[in-house]
Amino acid sequence: MNPSCELSLVVPLYNEETCIGRSLPDLLQCLERSGICYELLAVNDCSLDRTKEILDELAVQWPRLRVFHLPQNQGYGGAILTGLEAAQGMILGFTCGDGEVSPEDVISIYTILRTGAIDLVKAKRIRRQDGFMRQLFSFGYHLIVMLLFRAHVTDVNGYPVLMTREAYQRIAPTARDWMINVDILVGMRRHNLRTAELDVIHRKRLGGCSNVRLWYPFLFLWKIIRFRFHLDRWRVS
Repeated sequence: MNPSCELSLVVPLYNEETCIGRSLPDLLQCLERSGICYELLAVNDCSLDRTKEILDELAVQWPRLRVFHLPQNQGYGGAILTGLEAAQGMILGFTCGDGEVSPEDVISIYTILRTGAIDLVKAKRIRRQDGFMRQLFSFGYHLIVMLLFRAHVTDVNGYPVLMTREAYQRIAPTARDWMINVDILVGMRRHNLRTAELDVIHRKRLGGCSNVRLWYPFLFLWKIIRFRFHLDRWRVS
């Protein structure tokens, strides 16, 4: 931990060569203008395209960009945890690398968290641009998570997500897939930590396509049930 580093922001990346040449410089420029002492941790989750080469080029231009290349794919949560475990900031969290949210939203969420009244602040995406089927799936997913885990948020997978270092240490998330969002929210509730959501306008991806496939709802349902089963076993033990 570096007390002089105010913000550590993790960006998990998998096959985002069409996005990061624009999205990461935009994010870095916004952070520079804010005057925040920050570090941006870009985690390349064993991408198969030119993500690695583009990140290495950007790292030469931006001293506060820390790049991690994973030798094997660790999953969405695994990439985030890799960055969080290396983070040095007092406030830490993660966001996307596809340009779907504005860099200014990171600053807005950070400003709320700095008041000291909240332990974790996350985005609630509004005016979503990812299609009707994706929105329908998200609605069902949020409903199931709310019923099974009593996680009273309206956008479980909304990002950016920022939290205090103390909150992160108490939550100690371990999920190495998309369940990391649920893992974090369950930990917040378990430890009675204060959570807030901020509306952010959702934008279209800068390029490429989402890694979510049509059969993912069934996979997510299985993962949710399995996660709940392990959570019940943890409570008993």
